[in-house]
Amino acid sequence: MKTKNILITFLLLFFWVHATSQSLLPKLQQIFGTENVVSANSSVFNEYYYINVKQPIDHTDTNKGYFYQRIFLGHNNTQSPTLLETSGYQIPPFVTIDTKLELTELLNANQVYVEHRYFGKSVPDATNAYLTCKQASGDYHNIRQLLGKIYPNKWLSSGTSKGGYATLAYKYYYPNDVNASFAYVAPFPLEKEDKRPETFLEEKRKTEVGKRIFEYQLYLLKNKKELMPVFDKMVKTAGMNTKPLTDTEILYDYAVLEMDFTFWQNDPSIQNFERYINESYDYLVKEGFVTPIELNNFEDKMVIYLLDCVHGFTDPNYTPHYYQAFSEMGYYGYNEKPFEKYLKQKDYALEIFAQKTVTYNSDNAKAIKIFTETTIDKMIFIYGANDPWTATSVTVPPKSDNLLLVHPTANHSVEIGDFSAKEKEKIMERLNFWLK
Repeated sequence: MKTKNILITFLLLFFWVHATSQSLLPKLQQIFGTENVVSANSSVFNEYYYINVKQPIDHTDTNKGYFYQRIFLGHNNTQSPTLLETSGYQIPPFVTIDTKLELTELLNANQVYVEHRYFGKSVPDATNAYLTCKQASGDYHNIRQLLGKIYPNKWLSSGTSKGGYATLAYKYYYPNDVNASFAYVAPFPLEKEDKRPETFLEEKRKTEVGKRIFEYQLYLLKNKKELMPVFDKMVKTAGMNTKPLTDTEILYDYAVLEMDFTFWQNDPSIQNFERYINESYDYLVKEGFVTPIELNNFEDKMVIYLLDCVHGFTDPNYTPHYYQAFSEMGYYGYNEKPFEKYLKQKDYALEIFAQKTVTYNSDNAKAIKIFTETTIDKMIFIYGANDPWTATSVTVPPKSDNLLLVHPTANHSVEIGDFSAKEKEKIMERLNFWLK
């Protein structure tokens, strides 16, 4: 009897391993269409697929047509949990067949990386009319339903920055779609131009580092007559698209106003920041983009950093982001007053980079705010205390099974691995409990 049981167990195990080792390709082709699924070899996943998902342009009216949305599927096992990554933008170039997200690694999960509608190759039309959190959440729901035919076990969603906001919105519109949700550094502005990030920066200017960044900003503005030609040359050499701005000085002013936000969001320390400036200068001189005679001292070299500051303004890939920010998600603005003596114009609203007339509707933000304060469950938020976006973080959800953690020295790049061992254990215990 014992031998018979061992044999049955062995046979069941054999057939289970054999079944799970079979390629998903036929199933995926059946669901999405043969022409919409391409397989690739990955060193970190058992199987990998590029998939185009047919989505309604308007989830409330399919008569308005369809578009195809890109997803990258990294497959480990149909019995493992499945991570739905809600990117806020296009799928970035650094996400490849060998990219495992932090939660994918920690949970040994399957990974579904979704490109946001109206970004990258997932563009319904040229109007941005259906670029809303509700429509994007409908996209995620559709993908969840379709891939649920292959992955029957636990699901979680996660996203970073704007993608973290997308995870939160998805949780609001489809609260029962996934078993857990995780938002990295998710901004949650409550106004078209939320004042809280500027208040954050005003407080930072009282610190030694903040004072130094502020002095750099003033120097760049006071000396812009001499430095602006270098800035203009670098912008043109980099092939940056300066639309809708045609005035180099106004773009220069925008870059300087953006500088402290960019620093606090991205740079780990003033020492690393200043080393980065020197290294960038050495590279640009070597490549012939600038000459030593054009930048006479370290403060002059700071003009190089302005390229980083205007990247989001000049990259056409981010134009839909500004449209969505100023139509429903909210954003931040600048306090021009400390710099007004040196600015060409009075108001430097970021809404201009939407490149279209935008009407702000706060209904989405108001509804999600009520949801986070009253109903939301099984969701984790993490932030970095040095990130200006943390000033717009969600209110701590009241339910005991939600979690919000702020790393005391991190910024917009904070991950689970940056937290203390005790906090990491708390996060993983919560996730494993929800996904068991």
